[in-house]
Amino acid sequence: MEYQVYQINRLIQESGIKGERLTVEQYSDPQSPWQLLTYSDTVDIEEGCNQNAEVFVVAPGEGTTSEQQETTATGTPHKMEMYQRGQRLEEKDEDLDEDVLAKDDRPPWEVIKRRWVSDDTAVLGRPLVKVPWVSKERPPFNFRTAARRGMSSLKRLTPGQYEQFERALKVYVDKGFCDMVKDNSEDGYSQPPTATECQRVWEKLTDKGALRGTIVTMPRHFTPSHMVFREEHVTTPCRIVLDYREMNRYCFKGGKSQNDLLGVLLHVRGFKYVIGSDISKAFCQMVSSLEDLPYSCYTCIGPYTVLWYRVSFGSTAAPNMLEASSHDVTQEIADIVGSLPPVGCSTVEASKLDDHKVFKALLRPTVEAVEYVKKGPMVSRELVFEKFVDDFFFGGNTREEVGLCRKFVCYIFKGHGFVTDPLKDLVAAYGGMVGDGGKPDGHVLGYLLVLATDGL
Repeated sequence: MEYQVYQINRLIQESGIKGERLTVEQYSDPQSPWQLLTYSDTVDIEEGCNQNAEVFVVAPGEGTTSEQQETTATGTPHKMEMYQRGQRLEEKDEDLDEDVLAKDDRPPWEVIKRRWVSDDTAVLGRPLVKVPWVSKERPPFNFRTAARRGMSSLKRLTPGQYEQFERALKVYVDKGFCDMVKDNSEDGYSQPPTATECQRVWEKLTDKGALRGTIVTMPRHFTPSHMVFREEHVTTPCRIVLDYREMNRYCFKGGKSQNDLLGVLLHVRGFKYVIGSDISKAFCQMVSSLEDLPYSCYTCIGPYTVLWYRVSFGSTAAPNMLEASSHDVTQEIADIVGSLPPVGCSTVEASKLDDHKVFKALLRPTVEAVEYVKKGPMVSRELVFEKFVDDFFFGGNTREEVGLCRKFVCYIFKGHGFVTDPLKDLVAAYGGMVGDGGKPDGHVLGYLLVLATDGL
């Protein structure tokens, strides 16, 4: 609590507001307007995927700016025998409970803690996910190291490559996933951002989300980055790579992925008709937890300190966060289909769905959410599709059947912020037919699909 009072007073001081400073006694007074914000309109999904309405307390985490001291990477988390992205933590802490050690052997939806929160850009609610930390230990403060790595990544860039880098970063900024807090080159890459700089960007990023009005938690760790250039790639000639290796040492993977590549390929290969779609910027559709913000959301990209509101890409837990969230949406879709009348046509108009049953089926039920579902496409009694990370594969015996499945499933996912682009779909069928006009050969999970010969 003392730290929270300190942070508020720091913001007041940097803003130039005159007057008495807030005291701990005033802050702890239940009638004080400074009391923590609570969000009762969220759905909490804890371990075991139990859903229950629960108050979500959003409180600033620990962190300082000028008082922080650069530390080395010698302080390690609880060490345990496990693999994370091919890195082995060679010592095992015998004090860790066996249930804790088994976390990475369970399905992601039983491990990743998440809440479905309100969001102006996702009428059905957006997932707010938490990092599955190994213990209470966290990555060290490393601003100068991360900032200088960002600086070094720019040294050999040609003017054309630097322009590609700026465009690549602008894509994420324009979509509201992150924003630049400061240009580190202005002070020689020596000073971390101030509370005022961080709060100004945070207010902009959270303007339409559940964390609107909260006080940003200050950075305690910065994720470095570098760029990879692929001149032959038309859409993304520059790819920004965030190096989460240090943070990954302090985290579980978030469960064991249930995606089986061979099983998905065989299932997709068995469809007579198939449509392949992928979610655009899938990881960035999830919201980061405020308490994880100081360690997972501050990055040094090129000359900038960049603050992420959404989950960025590169952490060892991000794929399982996505799998847990998409599992929830899949179950929601199954519950909506289960609310259809027991007898009737194979498809039902969404407008004829029962309001009460739809309300009960939703992850974050609201009147607006029910209206969104009922304004959607036809609902088929049988929906057949596979998902693999951010890829969907819809199958069936006719092209119309597959199309209906794709429309409804993607409509519900879109309501949660997970958007697919039909123009990028891969459409194929047994015998190599792809419909009107034909399409060039495509790829399915890294394998070439030769449409002319129906070969995979």
